Amino acid sequence: TPSSWDSLKSTLTAEGYFCYAPWLPGYSTSVAYPNSSFSISNLTDALSDLIERLLSLHDKKALHLVGHDWGSVIAQSYHSNKPERVSSLTLLAVPPKF
Repeated sequence: TPSSWDSLKSTLTAEGYFCYAPWLPGYSTSVAYPNSSFSISNLTDALSDLIERLLSLHDKKALHLVGHDWGSVIAQSYHSNKPERVSSLTLLAVPPKF
């Protein structure tokens, strides 16, 4: 869950980074886009929209992206599509390719 990142977010924020740990669409109380599937492409598009808003808000050109579990698949997909927006990519608990 996003709250599992709270202690690390505090540490990174103290070092001058901005941190955001979202729920993926459809998980918990997040918005589940009713007219779209949970395809990798659609989830990557949702992540891309979020990242563009965050980069604009913080006046940044790129970010350090961390993906965990299913989020690591989406993070890899985003990085493949927009490598110029990713300063570093860290993947944790990556599911096997299927």
